[in-house]
Order: sequence, then C-alpha cells, then structure tokens
Amino acid sequence: MAAATPLTALAAHLRRGLLLGRPRLAPALLGGSPLGAPPGIAAALSRFPAAAAIHTVARSAATPAAPPPGTLLRLNAIADCPGARPAETRVGRGRGSGCGKTSGRGHKGQKARSGGSVRLGFEGGQTPLFKRLPKRGDLYDRFERILAPVSLSRIQRLIDTGRIDPKEPITMSVLWRSGAVRRIPDGVKLVCRVGDSLSAPLDIRVSEASVEAAAAVLNTGGSLMLVYYNALGLRALLKPEKWAAVGKPLPRFARPPPKLAWMYTSRTPDGLPYRPVSTPADVHEAEVWASDGLGTARERRGVPPPRLDAAAATAAAAAAAAQGPLELFGIAPPRGVDAALPASRAP
Repeated sequence: MAAATPLTALAAHLRRGLLLGRPRLAPALLGGSPLGAPPGIAAALSRFPAAAAIHTVARSAATPAAPPPGTLLRLNAIADCPGARPAETRVGRGRGSGCGKTSGRGHKGQKARSGGSVRLGFEGGQTPLFKRLPKRGDLYDRFERILAPVSLSRIQRLIDTGRIDPKEPITMSVLWRSGAVRRIPDGVKLVCRVGDSLSAPLDIRVSEASVEAAAAVLNTGGSLMLVYYNALGLRALLKPEKWAAVGKPLPRFARPPPKLAWMYTSRTPDGLPYRPVSTPADVHEAEVWASDGLGTARERRGVPPPRLDAAAATAAAAAAAAQGPLELFGIAPPRGVDAALPASRAP
C-alpha cells in the first residue's frame, strides 16, 4: 500500500472534522499548529491556502445558522418565550432558597402539619359570616319554565332544505326531529331576530312566542297557537314510540297549573290546553303576566288576572258541558299512539 501523502492526510483530517462537527483548523491557517492535528498536517496547511474555504464550510455545517426573521416556522425552531416556563420552587433545600427547613409553612400549628388545611369559610369555631347574614330573596324559582328558543330564520332554512314540510302543522315534535332545537327542557319559544321573515304561511304550535315573531307569522297569513305540556306530556309528544313499544296508550293531557290557567283557556278536541293568537296583543298580554312571576305579585297586590268577557265565558262553559264530566275532572278516555309519527329522530 502506498504511503499517505501530505495532501491525502490533509483531506482525511478535513473530512474527519466535517463528520464530527468539530473543525479546528483556524490556528493552522493563522500560522500555528492545529489543536489535535496529527504530525505533518501543519506543514500541509501552509502549502494549501485553499483550506481556509474548506474550514469556513466546515464551520457552517457544524453550527447551523438561526432562521432569518420573516421565514416560515420550522419544527427545529419552535420554543417557548423566555420566562414562559418558570422553574418549580423546590422547598426544603436549605436556607439559601428561601423555602428551606419549614418549607414556607412556618413553625408548628395546624396548617404546618400534613393535611392540616382549613375548609373555606371556617373562622376558628365562631359563627361564620355566611351564617351571620340574613337570607334575602329566593335562590331559584321552582316554578321557572326553561324554554328552548328557535328563530323564524332557522325554521325557514329547514323548510328550504326540505327538512320541514310547510303544509303540515309545525309542532315542537317536528322542530325537535328536524334539528331546529337540540333539547326541549320545558317547551319551545318562538323568537324573531332582525331581518327574519317567512316566505309562506305556516301553522306553528309552540309554548310561547315573542310579539315580533307573532306579528311575522300572522302577517304572512299563518296561524300561531300557544300550547301547554307538562313533563310527561312533552315526553309523550317527542317520543311516542316509548308507549307503543310496551303496548300502552299515550297519557292524557294535563291541565295547566292555577297560575297558568288564565293563559291556556281553550282546549282542542283531544283535551290539549292552548291559547289562540289572533293578534300580537295576545302574546304581549301573556308576556307581561309571565314576566311578573306568573302573576303572583299581581295577585298579592289584589290585581285580578285577565278574565274572559261574558260571551266568551258562556261559550267556554257550553263547550265544557258538551265534553262531559269525564273531561272536566281529567279522567277522559286515553289517547292512542299516532302510527304516522316516525319511530326515531330524523337526521
């Protein structure tokens, strides 16, 4: 094998520096001997000035430069901002840290022990503040009705996409199965936002409605009916297949409570309590009384609830007498399950 020449030795040394990422040829280029260079390399460097360019390339390959500002984000350049992750305080590591010996808990006492925390509001045994203050007002209204809002624009959008048939009555079951509302706690309230409109007359039957929504429905030639369902009746309306699966009839419609009896003064042939809306004033009257604690405050002040006139009262009494005593006492014959209703919610 031929002996290695100074040129081949220099090339091998440069290649080793590139691979290891440790170019140390700058002292040789300046006239000194390279650190860790084998014998004969210093003389070879003085004979080949081109090694300076190779040394510059080696340094750039060993130490990659930072990306210039304004370039795309790279995975190897992702890092938190300085100070974003402060070092965790290590307690019990000597006085110099400021949290040594007692670890910041002080000398003795309940809160210096392990598990010696004090519950929120505890004042050492004396009567706490939340017990010294009197109770004022109700924390919640047990008679509150939570209604799911649905806008006219959403109903019109579902009609345009074919998920609601405008020729059929739009009940709360239709709204739920079409996806207009995801959950119905106690009923549905029809609302009207700015710019909402209907392209065709609709027959809508919901629990409550705003004055603007009622005006929009009536102006297009449609009809609006405010219906009452209790929890059991609402479940039977939304999921009648539950009763069909066990072979039982649907439950009878419940009468509204006394504080809502003035609102739902009419009955359908099946016994469903409802309030017909002929003008937006009917909805406004209902909103005023519903916003005043369902008429409780007015009753305490001696203000009577709205009553029907003599002709309407006579007609209501005649209709109740025609239905018979069974309907008056809430023991009318049970209803049957409508086989036309779908067994599952539409997608």
